[in-house]
Amino acid sequence: MKKPREDHLICNGCGRTLRQENGICREDFVRIVKKWGYFSNKDMQKHTVILCEECYDVWTRHLMVPPTVEEDTEPLIAENA
Repeated sequence: MKKPREDHLICNGCGRTLRQENGICREDFVRIVKKWGYFSNKDMQKHTVILCEECYDVWTRHLMVPPTVEEDTEPLIAENA
């Protein structure tokens, strides 16, 4: 199992290291962070998942209810940092 280094982003789906140049990720990805609270089997745990765009597409194709997709005309400002 690959363990991510602090200076690398690794897709949890395919295990691929995301392309970076000069410390900047040069491809988009999804980061999911969940802090589990009470009433779960993961009380007080924090889970982080990173998915490259291709793995996100595979994952969402298997959802019973697809994600809501809207056009966004605002420029992206370092959400993935």
